Amino acid sequence: MKIADINNLFAYHKPTANQAERYQKLRKAAKAFAKQILQLTPESSEQTLAIRTLHQASMLANVAIAVNEPEAEAETEAESEAKDLGEVSDGYHTFNELYEHRHALYLVIANSGLIGSAWKSKKHYDGSSYNGWFLLGIETSEGDISYHLPDALWENAKVTKLERGKKWDGHNSQDVVNRLMRAAQNIA
Repeated sequence: MKIADINNLFAYHKPTANQAERYQKLRKAAKAFAKQILQLTPESSEQTLAIRTLHQASMLANVAIAVNEPEAEAETEAESEAKDLGEVSDGYHTFNELYEHRHALYLVIANSGLIGSAWKSKKHYDGSSYNGWFLLGIETSEGDISYHLPDALWENAKVTKLERGKKWDGHNSQDVVNRLMRAAQNIA
């Protein structure tokens, strides 16, 4: 056995419609046979073992479909780890929750107009875009601030809509923090 085999065995395999139907047929057949065992044999440890073994055989038959067919879409290790990282917690909040907080707070700042003129766009200045995300920017006296937000929040941004975003001034994460902190100090 190799590491790829282990990854395949323990990955989530999203069933196709055809696979789900076959899983159901196998379970139905195993259940019917289990009922026959229950009706035709005396209650005993052997009867229980026969039914449990049948259950195990049914499960292994389903696994045989899931892990050995090319059309089965196994979740990649990277996809699995990415989902898991969003659920990492400091004991109070997960990364996913903290991003939701950041999105909400940034929308409040952008919509309020307290620190500058805000805009939104589905495209960057050069016409490129990230599928499922839009750009929300604020032009402040300290410099530009921008974040990508999920498309689901587009209507929550009550700001000027642009065909293309403003030209990026090269700001990085630390620049954004510094600009936000200076802007916070300047609010009357």
